[in-house]
Amino acid sequence: MICDEYANFLPGLAETQAVADERVAGHVGHCLRCQARVAQYRRLRRAASELRHHTLPIQLGAVATVLDAVALDGVRIVRGGRRAWGAVALAASAAGAVVIGARARRARLAG
Repeated sequence: MICDEYANFLPGLAETQAVADERVAGHVGHCLRCQARVAQYRRLRRAASELRHHTLPIQLGAVATVLDAVALDGVRIVRGGRRAWGAVALAASAAGAVVIGARARRARLAG
């Protein structure tokens, strides 16, 4: 599929300062699937930038717990490539959301 040829360029389109190759921009302009992927990358970037302003103390052993869970799932991170970094960002955002959600719930129950 032609979308697979352009998949590595889609995260760059989500960046505001990115200038796309004319072929990539032309394809994304007509392909709803690729437009949806670019929108997902933009939402991920927004969510990650919002998490940047939250500071939470890390509980002892939290990092080891996340790494153990990743190892048990058999997730393999491939070096290089935007797709690999996108997966890493997604995993980090998910882990951050879990921590924030747990703390917010604990605060609601306590207060």
